[in-house]
Amino acid sequence: MQGENSDNFILNFFLKKTMSSANLSDNEEDVLRLILYKYISSDCPQRLGILFNVAYPSARAILRLAVLKLIASSKETFTLLKGWSVIEAYILDCMKDKLLKVRLAAEVLATDIGINYSVLPADMAKHIGKYGNAPGDTPHARASTAIAIKERLFLPDEIKNKSPFYELGFYPGLVEHFRSHEVFWLLAKEAAKLPRVIRERAISLIYPGSGSHLAPLDLLHNLIRQKKIDRAAITYTEISEESLKNTNRLIQGLAQKGIYSDLRITTKEERDALRPITKSETVFLFNYLGKKIELRFKLNMSGFNYYNSEDLERADVWIVHDPIGGAPEDSLALLSLFFQSLFRQKQRGATPLIVMENLNDDIWTFLDFVDDAIFVGDKAVIPFPYGHRGEFISRESGISRYRSALAFWPKLDFWRQFSLEEIDFIFRFSPIDIESASINFKGKEVKIKEPDVPEDEIPEFKRRLEKLVSIAGSVTAKLQKSHPHLSEIFDNRAKVIRKYLQAAIVPKDDGSDLCIKALKGVRRAEKQIKKK
Repeated sequence: MQGENSDNFILNFFLKKTMSSANLSDNEEDVLRLILYKYISSDCPQRLGILFNVAYPSARAILRLAVLKLIASSKETFTLLKGWSVIEAYILDCMKDKLLKVRLAAEVLATDIGINYSVLPADMAKHIGKYGNAPGDTPHARASTAIAIKERLFLPDEIKNKSPFYELGFYPGLVEHFRSHEVFWLLAKEAAKLPRVIRERAISLIYPGSGSHLAPLDLLHNLIRQKKIDRAAITYTEISEESLKNTNRLIQGLAQKGIYSDLRITTKEERDALRPITKSETVFLFNYLGKKIELRFKLNMSGFNYYNSEDLERADVWIVHDPIGGAPEDSLALLSLFFQSLFRQKQRGATPLIVMENLNDDIWTFLDFVDDAIFVGDKAVIPFPYGHRGEFISRESGISRYRSALAFWPKLDFWRQFSLEEIDFIFRFSPIDIESASINFKGKEVKIKEPDVPEDEIPEFKRRLEKLVSIAGSVTAKLQKSHPHLSEIFDNRAKVIRKYLQAAIVPKDDGSDLCIKALKGVRRAEKQIKKK
């Protein structure tokens, strides 16, 4: 077969294969992309029609992904396709695909090349025209805005009609401050079960590393609208003075907009005795629908910690939202600190409500990060984006890293059986990929596999691993009756640590040993020559 007939034959072969359960190999996908490129680069409308008849709704995800990769594969293809409405329509159709991988690939491509708004649904185009874009508007920014707007248009009517933050989420310059507000609005269903809400008609939240993220206020808005509470308090902790300035500006803006009333702002400052920084506590007092809300913004008030234990103990809701660098390990690290604080709060009777990223709903990997069994207690998934969005260098846009959030009621008796060291161990070694696990050694994080440790510190590092094996044994023993599944998980973790203890702690050979041996050999040879 030659020419067009052979191409059609190959396309039909790929179509049949992708419609079956078989996936394409890397080589097959490369061949497919070459054939698709011939069709896409042809001026013949008939060939283009064949391509989209194959790749449109009938073919399986692998074929759609191949087409999307092809469109983004080279500058030549990009130039060829940039103005074609059929390509834009294809990308938009892929953004509605049932398979998450296809939707995300299409959204990323739309973000990269900048789709034409003329092919957007009318309601999306209306919102873009109404709110515009931030300074520095680019095709990339426009497409990202379109993605965010598309998400928001599918929010429940309850949020669209009642949340004071719904409209604000359309402004590109405000996404950073109000992202994920819909999760907090829906969190009210769980928060309404809190004992303090039921008995005192009040609630308290704590948000370590808050930035100027005001989305948690939507939880309070919803509880007030449902007539569940009469007063609320929320504590923000931060080390960024810029975040305080932004919070001040935004709260005042919300008051000027009429969302809040009776706003009063007071600030107390003090110097840090050990560091050249300013410590301050700024209190924002205001009313929402006649009910009192107090937001305490604590700047550098926790020393080297994320929060003061007293603030955590008073809080009913604990918030985890992209702490430190935003990696899933960072969220587990903050969760570990929370549970270590729980261990110290022996008198605490009420179970806190924790909201955090659903770490197994990560669009970057499509893989489970942690075994869900680690969240011992009652939990509920809130199926809306949570966390930072894909682009947040100058502003946030595009798709959120986590497609859902987790509302978690920890089982206090279960967690209080562990020591502080055991809690730290559990959260460090709960990720499924233990190959990247690390421990804190002499003030820095060191991977247990191929650790970057000076040779003279290896004995001490080995003793640290031996201690971990002992802690793993203690955790496993405590879990045998209460949670056999977790017991098995951490028993396996102990085996891996033993393996690294025995095999991985080997001084790195930078070539110096070989050079020394060679030099010694040369000197021995020289001596033998002289003797002769």
